Amino acid sequence: MAAKENLNSLKMLVFSLGLILVGAIVLLGGLVWKRTADTAAADCAGGHVNLKGHGMVVDSGFDGTTLRVTMEKTEGQSETMLIDICTGKITGTLTLDTDAAVVEE
Repeated sequence: MAAKENLNSLKMLVFSLGLILVGAIVLLGGLVWKRTADTAAADCAGGHVNLKGHGMVVDSGFDGTTLRVTMEKTEGQSETMLIDICTGKITGTLTLDTDAAVVEE
């Protein structure tokens, strides 16, 4: 009877240590990922971008060191630009022409 109780205690100890090990690996991976993501954007922050004459900003987002900005130029026309935040230069432009104006609800 005592051997069976010791075996159950050993199983519980091994299970608990396994959970702690898995949690530590997940935590370490998250910290490494966060550190890498923060370093990439901080290494080259400080570029200047002049968007005068391109319209009104309707959406923007980051992907590493690239800023994506969507501008509404005129009714039925919008422009999405990719901007390198290190240099401030526009690296890509996509202009969309549609038949109708944007309808907001």
